[in-house]
Amino acid sequence: NTLQVNTINTNGDNNLVFQRNGSPYMTFQSNRIDIDQPLHLANSLTIDTADKLTLRPSLEGGVNIFDIRNLHPIVDNPMIRFRVGDGGGETIVCEMTNDAVAFQRNVVVGTAYELRSNTIDSNGDATLSINQNNNTFISLQGSTLNRVQINGFLRVVDGGGSTQAQFVESTTGNAMEFRLGNQINSYLQGGGGGVALYLNYNSHGNIF
Repeated sequence: NTLQVNTINTNGDNNLVFQRNGSPYMTFQSNRIDIDQPLHLANSLTIDTADKLTLRPSLEGGVNIFDIRNLHPIVDNPMIRFRVGDGGGETIVCEMTNDAVAFQRNVVVGTAYELRSNTIDSNGDATLSINQNNNTFISLQGSTLNRVQINGFLRVVDGGGSTQAQFVESTTGNAMEFRLGNQINSYLQGGGGGVALYLNYNSHGNIF
């Protein structure tokens, strides 16, 4: 059977409910529409009256895709944002514009996956740190210091894992070792006359 009508209205200030076999599927309340069952999109769901903000499933090249689209012109600075929690701007965790994707929270990559990039840059003229377990190992200092700072033991190894060069700490000061078949050691040692540089080759004494 088919009901053909141009307008459906409630009898007074009540909810309008669409049911199938006694189960509600859609409820029109005074200030919102509740969809009580899964919603399947055969085409796109348009959110705004300008037909620019859409949710759209598609199949491209055999890949099932779900697009979240903001198709406003670039000159209008279109943006897509994700929010978490209740409140104002402090709940924004991700902003996507035509130029960048900005995260306001930590980004965690699963241990079975990798974070890949050809370039890593700081956010402005700030120190870029490389940490392991919250400990800073390498710091790329800003323009004030303009240096690379190594905060731990530095060792260079070959393909077989053999040490080729290393920077170590010793009781006599900062020591640097180069291992090229035979061993060459150098270290700085302070004294009353200042700081001296020593190079040792295979324990045969100081070269200079």
